[in-house]
Amino acid sequence: MRPRQCFDGLLLDVQALDSRGIPGAVKMCPQIRSLPVIAMISEEVTGNRLVDGGADEFLVKKTLSPELLQRTLRYAIERRRTERALRQSEKRFQDLFENAKDILFTLDLDGNVTSLNKSAEEVMGWTREEARSINIKSLVAPEHANLCNQFMQRILNEEPLQHFEISLLRKDGRKALLETSARLIYSDGQKQGIQGIARDVTERRQLEGMVRQSQKLEAIGRLSGGLAHDFNNLLCVISGHAELLSERLEAGLTLDDLVSNRVTHKVCNRMKI
Repeated sequence: MRPRQCFDGLLLDVQALDSRGIPGAVKMCPQIRSLPVIAMISEEVTGNRLVDGGADEFLVKKTLSPELLQRTLRYAIERRRTERALRQSEKRFQDLFENAKDILFTLDLDGNVTSLNKSAEEVMGWTREEARSINIKSLVAPEHANLCNQFMQRILNEEPLQHFEISLLRKDGRKALLETSARLIYSDGQKQGIQGIARDVTERRQLEGMVRQSQKLEAIGRLSGGLAHDFNNLLCVISGHAELLSERLEAGLTLDDLVSNRVTHKVCNRMKI
């Protein structure tokens, strides 16, 4: 069973070593390789070589004091912890960047692609190496070219854009509609590039279009059904009157008699006779 590590640092008393032996002095076994190494030396030149070989700090024995030793150890330990925490944070960010389901990307201020994650490769078909030589404007579908220029200018004017849609061309020539958010990123207070996140909504928009089309067809069907129903009612009235007219004609009345009787009936109704 591997013993549990219980040391904060390693204090190495280095004797006279040549330049070839110095790197080997700090290549310890795996249990203590991650510890900060403080080298105690006799000559400053040897100390510089040790730092180049992997030591964190060095102390010259002639000037060594308990306070200096304590301060140097504390500094080396804190720096190693900070470096370890930074590496872990960078690894978590890299894992998040790579495994995100959405497209993550960065551009320089001219719109050239500087990084893509795995989802971007899968959606767009471009590898990272291929994409790094491409300007985002050359990937935009022709109908959205002016829109892309407007969005880029607004972002460069420090206006973060949320949830705008833009159509890009995949490597195979097919279009991908992306719902995108983008903003400027800074370094030392200076504009460094553009950071964005996007989601492929091509299929969703196609399905929404199909739903809207089916709703239109359903509305047309209902309108047609209502018109047919009303027209059928009119036909029933016309058919009923035609049957009554047919019965009277069969009784020996002529069409002139029927018209005359109907006119007389209307006049009587109006005169309330």
